Amino acid sequence: MAAAAVMNPPRRREHPFLNMELGRPFVKRRAGATAEVAGWVLFRRTVPWVGREQAGRYPSSAHATVAFGAGNEVTASVALGCPPMLSLALVVAGQAVRTAGPWWAWPSLLAADEDRILIQVPNPPASVLLVFKAHPQVATLDVLPQRVPPRALPARGTGLLSAGDDYVVASMDYRYVPVGELEVATVTIYRSSSQAWTVRHIPLPGLANGNVVNRWTPDATFSYHHCICFVDYARCILVCDVLSDEPGLIQVDLPPCAPATPRQIAQGHWNFRAVTASQNLVKFMDVDARPGVDDICINVWALDVHGYIWTQQGGIRVSCRPQLPQFPVLSGNDADVVHFLVPHAPGDRYLYSVNWMTGELISKFRYIEEDVRVARPDTPYVGSYVAQYVKKPPVKAVAFPDTLPGACPITSLENHAPKRKAKKD
Repeated sequence: MAAAAVMNPPRRREHPFLNMELGRPFVKRRAGATAEVAGWVLFRRTVPWVGREQAGRYPSSAHATVAFGAGNEVTASVALGCPPMLSLALVVAGQAVRTAGPWWAWPSLLAADEDRILIQVPNPPASVLLVFKAHPQVATLDVLPQRVPPRALPARGTGLLSAGDDYVVASMDYRYVPVGELEVATVTIYRSSSQAWTVRHIPLPGLANGNVVNRWTPDATFSYHHCICFVDYARCILVCDVLSDEPGLIQVDLPPCAPATPRQIAQGHWNFRAVTASQNLVKFMDVDARPGVDDICINVWALDVHGYIWTQQGGIRVSCRPQLPQFPVLSGNDADVVHFLVPHAPGDRYLYSVNWMTGELISKFRYIEEDVRVARPDTPYVGSYVAQYVKKPPVKAVAFPDTLPGACPITSLENHAPKRKAKKD
């Protein structure tokens, strides 16, 4: 009964961000969490297939096994490292299960929230979804039932929400459904409490005042309190209260940013923008690379979820022309630290960790091309708090001084305080 009450809260009329009674601090540890380890890691999105004979070569922090098909077993394992080192999720299986093909046919990590990660395993014509739950003693692995009709979930439009012993997977597609002249978003929701998928056609916000979200496309998702937030980096955030019996969508505009450059438009906004929930704060980062300006700025904005006001808190200047820093993400361990990927040369890329308040280069980590080949329209890494729930601490990354030879010069911006009322419907 208690679980059902958590999964089916009463219908809320106010913005989900404001219902703190149903919310939780983003980094809150539940019973059984290990407090001595670093709490937040960056997972590489590509999940390698590993044969059972090779599994011992990877330092596993936690693993779990589940039946997969007729007489087969699959093990999901995590090998954790402190950012900017990337952590790995691995799928361990026999040859009969593994997919033989190029890297894009490998499993991928779609989303993460608290002690769970969501892995999609290609299994044409659809896919198999695995939910791995970390635990200090015994981790668990669930295989989700197939959707009808069966098809793979979009990487940029799928989110995961942990809710105590239960969890929710939600995927959004923007499509026109002929319900009169109504514009709707199609949201597919799986709840572990019912072990079933449901498809919801939810009206897009802004219809009453003519502010229709036109051609809205999900670029990323993140979990905040008991909601999954779908982000279009060129338009707005759509907040979905997925635990409600009647989920709705509420629009929150993004802060004012520099106009996108032709290169940004060609490569996609997801390369140069990010919305992150860190330490119970919602922040937006934008890579400002205007033509004719030598230095590139990474600006940081914070959202006041009560007044819906974006405030520019500051940022950093990065001197790395002609290359552009990509995929900024705010650290879950320290909201003053931002990680971003910088190409130094073809096949030579580094992930920087920088204090955006002071401009201090904390560390950087070099990746071989194999590690960054997923850096395509999908963000190459996913933040996760799984490390809070395992006994074995993440491997520590090597710290470098800010005078490390070859490092791009970085300076902090003077703190600005322009504010903008974020329109919400």
